[in-house]
Amino acid sequence: SMTEILLNYMVNQTIDSKTVFDDGLPYVDYMNSYRSVDKFLEAIRYIVKKLEKEKTGYTDPIDAAISFIQENLYQPISVMDMAERIGINPDYLTRVFKKRTGLNVKEYIIQEKMESAKQLLSDTNLPVTIISSQLGYGSYSHFTHSFKQIIGITPLEYRKQAKEKN
Repeated sequence: SMTEILLNYMVNQTIDSKTVFDDGLPYVDYMNSYRSVDKFLEAIRYIVKKLEKEKTGYTDPIDAAISFIQENLYQPISVMDMAERIGINPDYLTRVFKKRTGLNVKEYIIQEKMESAKQLLSDTNLPVTIISSQLGYGSYSHFTHSFKQIIGITPLEYRKQAKEKN
């Protein structure tokens, strides 16, 4: 049953039942919610929101979005997935994200990928092709082009300069 799945998840994640079933949704109300589809859906939405907050530890949607981007930097990230995961409207997320960071979500993701690339270029001897595919770039030339556009020099030039500084 849904309750079994929920309770197992809470045990596995060590989430106290008091965290989920509070004044907003006492356990008794949750158990009674089965009687009506609308009430049940409302209860599930409430629980999912609580669990998401517990999982990300963020109440602020933009902090949660930034955290989501950093955790998923090596996968393709869509605004839809992110908004769904955080539990807010994608248009709202897009608008507030730009207001807060000065960048749209896509620009921010690229910036974070480039920061990660810089770190990998200076701290490892991984070939640029590996770094490029690790960061989700389909082609090496696309990565090199993006890197040069944002950082001002090619990845290889960056690595050379970083090694000279050390």
